[in-house]
Amino acid sequence: MTRSNVRRGAVSAVAAAGAIALGLGVAAPASAEPTPAGTTVDLLSITDFHGALRTAPNIAQQVADFRLANRDTVFSSVGDSIGGSTFESAIDADEPTIQALNDAGLQVSAVGNHEFDQGFDDLVDRVVPLADFPYLAANVEGQTDLDGVEIITTFNDVRVAYIGTVTQQTPSIVSESGVAGLTFTDPVAVTNQIADQLVLTDQADVIVALAHEGSGVVASGFNTNVDVAFTGHSHEENVQTTPNGVTVVQSSSSGARLGHVALTVAEDGTVTVQTAENRSVTSLTQRQADGLDPIGAGFEPTTTATVRAAFDYARPIGAEVIGELGAPFLAPSPTGQPNSGTPQHRGSESPLSNLIAEIAYLTANDGGLGADFGIINPGGIRADLVPNADGDITFRQAFNVTSFSNLIGTLDLTGAQVDLMLEQQFLGQGSRPVLALGLSPQLSYLYDPTAPIGDRVTDVFVNGAPVDTEATYTVASNVFLLEGQDGFTVFDSGTNPQALAAGTIDWEATADFFRDRLAAGEEPLVPTYLQQSVGLHEVTSLDQVFAPGDEITVDLSSLSFTSTEPKPAEVVATVGGLTLPATAGETLPGTTAGDLVVPAAAPGTVLATVPVDNAITCTGTCAPNPATGLVEGNDNEMGRASVTIAVPADTEDGPFSVRYAWSADGQFTQFIELTVNVAADVAPPTEEPSPSPTAPTPTTPPTAPPVAGGGQGELPQTGAELAGPAVALAALLLALGLGLVLRRRRTV
Repeated sequence: MTRSNVRRGAVSAVAAAGAIALGLGVAAPASAEPTPAGTTVDLLSITDFHGALRTAPNIAQQVADFRLANRDTVFSSVGDSIGGSTFESAIDADEPTIQALNDAGLQVSAVGNHEFDQGFDDLVDRVVPLADFPYLAANVEGQTDLDGVEIITTFNDVRVAYIGTVTQQTPSIVSESGVAGLTFTDPVAVTNQIADQLVLTDQADVIVALAHEGSGVVASGFNTNVDVAFTGHSHEENVQTTPNGVTVVQSSSSGARLGHVALTVAEDGTVTVQTAENRSVTSLTQRQADGLDPIGAGFEPTTTATVRAAFDYARPIGAEVIGELGAPFLAPSPTGQPNSGTPQHRGSESPLSNLIAEIAYLTANDGGLGADFGIINPGGIRADLVPNADGDITFRQAFNVTSFSNLIGTLDLTGAQVDLMLEQQFLGQGSRPVLALGLSPQLSYLYDPTAPIGDRVTDVFVNGAPVDTEATYTVASNVFLLEGQDGFTVFDSGTNPQALAAGTIDWEATADFFRDRLAAGEEPLVPTYLQQSVGLHEVTSLDQVFAPGDEITVDLSSLSFTSTEPKPAEVVATVGGLTLPATAGETLPGTTAGDLVVPAAAPGTVLATVPVDNAITCTGTCAPNPATGLVEGNDNEMGRASVTIAVPADTEDGPFSVRYAWSADGQFTQFIELTVNVAADVAPPTEEPSPSPTAPTPTTPPTAPPVAGGGQGELPQTGAELAGPAVALAALLLALGLGLVLRRRRTV
């Protein structure tokens, strides 16, 4: 594009940093030489750094090398430099990260949503004064502390205007109270408006958008007055040129890449992009950061000293052994393997997310808040929890799992709102069609994955009993979720919000949970690998009367976790062990034994054995990962089995139940028991198996629930430790019997 090159006063010009790495003896990168007709500018950028301190020295060195080769170099960030950070940064309120970016010569940054994690006041009163660079927030209205534009004049007088914006979804993904009074507007519209004004008033030679939003969301919207856009937020890596001619670079996350755009500004104002790339970044090893191994070329000394000081401060704090595990507690995995960094699969429950939900429940109740169950938001798990060779876990590991510093609190919901809360898990879009909550053992549910969105949850149980839609339930979680974030707007209608008087935050609660167990001499904790949510689709409608010999088909899903946990190999369908107390004066069908009714077909008779498909499952946007060529998981459906049984020929009139049972580790068995009506003289059903959009009508009242896995009402003899009622769900509701052990954990 062509612009006038007349130099006018900049709105907010700052001098570019000089060659800060002179004398380091590191080879400078190749950079396009200035042409006789113009000047080459190197634009460097990072995004979503999240306190990844070990990458900072190499980033700083690369920036220094570019500046040594070309004084017309500008270094920027697209936000989320702090918040959701590594232990060494977060334990010191992210001050080491801000100092490391100062050391590296960062010149300007957009705000990201994580800059608001501790609230706007913390950002402007504490973070901004610590930074040697300005934070930009062009699309954040209702404040005057942060500018929207920064114009940096380079060594050869090229005016580079940066426009900083943040995702418009910020109010829904940070604590609501922290951004009260602020309005987050469309980042693309604001960027284009400012770019037009800059061109009209001739205040810039190059216009750069720093947009803390994924390229797929904003890239196509930038107009022709934007030369370059650095994007972020979605932790993706891409380089593209839009139809409007805008060069767009998104540079992964956690310091893994350094974005680079080299462009030439001609004498007539024409801006030509010569190079657009993401450069690899070399991280210090843990031993190098700890000062145990030498550091060679490629790591800027001042930044390295800052990083090592942060590690020295954090090391004794993080090394405290706070608990023991007998096996890893893993977060959902899109690949079937443990997560190497922040878990990106948010569509499935996991042993770890359910454990953190249970910790929220226990913490709230220890504080006197009277919670009925606990939950955790899908993005609230930041790392797997894996013990060392001795089975120990440290304070640092516990911190890494839940590192947001969100307060623990409670909120009251009606039973109907609890149902809606679970429905809202299925309102995700694009690559995240499901946002699965972690659930404490007190809460479980059945759902039909084929049902319309908004009508998938079929049965909800609290402490083994069907949820009462009119009753009030107290939910424990972090206040981020309880304020209606992550799309769970049902919490906006909740009542009686309470926070712990002691101000306990998420990672403190996790650490205290393990410390208390260790102090009490309890055995190492291991998962039970039991699901709190199970998918059930009636291929054959159960809302009909069956005859002996008729076939019944149901599809089961969500029987398995998504990482390397043990998985069930098969579902075994047997004649159920349903017993009903006789009603005075009423003759019940079937053979009686005392006052109990025994099904005509013997309980435990195997009707079918079907293998479980434990392949990775994906819903909606399922393009292969470019790096691996494999489709990655994004939903809660792993562990599927389609089971067809025939009603036994000797089945007599009355209720007939089928138990579908599976076990992941051979220790605990889960089951669902379905009950239908059988009439020996009924004509066979004329309908073909088809999806059933409605639940069957109740045929019998609920009975005392048997215990899952124990045929005679006893738990398997495995030495399981119980932290809640030693009962399981088997309520006969809507002709469904759900047997889910209400234990999320056990001890070895």
